[in-house]
Amino acid sequence: GWPHWGIPAGIPQPRAGLPTMAGLLLAGLGELGLLSECDALIAGAFEQLCERRSWYETGVGEKELAGLASRLARRIVLAVGGGDLGAVAAARFKAQINENCKSQAFSAVHPELCHNEIAGWGHNGDLARQVFAIVELRHSFEHPQVARRFELAGEMWREAIPLQVSLRAAGPSS
Repeated sequence: GWPHWGIPAGIPQPRAGLPTMAGLLLAGLGELGLLSECDALIAGAFEQLCERRSWYETGVGEKELAGLASRLARRIVLAVGGGDLGAVAAARFKAQINENCKSQAFSAVHPELCHNEIAGWGHNGDLARQVFAIVELRHSFEHPQVARRFELAGEMWREAIPLQVSLRAAGPSS
């Protein structure tokens, strides 16, 4: 079972406490037998967090992140996710750009993006080419049709928005 049945004092709320609170809920469901893979999911998430923390502490990936930040500087970012999980990631990425970079950013999600929003991206090509960047946030749980929409949208955007970046979630359950 989950070894900690309480939220430790000193965890800043609400964002930093969310993983602890979610972990407690998942662990409780696991203890009740309602979520059989709970321990493995929590252990995998914990390992991934430890690995990411060591990357942060040692500067691994810092050059790549600085390069990405440089490419996105002075651009309006459209963060694009796929499905429910991708929608959450895109909204969070957008909020991070807004809050930390003090820059405008927006988020969109497939499949809805391909229904209406994409129609407007073919117009005003010069403006779009100069100010926008697309950041695709991909994960291994995408429905095959959503993955195909990423490909099709990328082809449509290529001329109007040449700065397209694709980031893929890492880890055992990403």
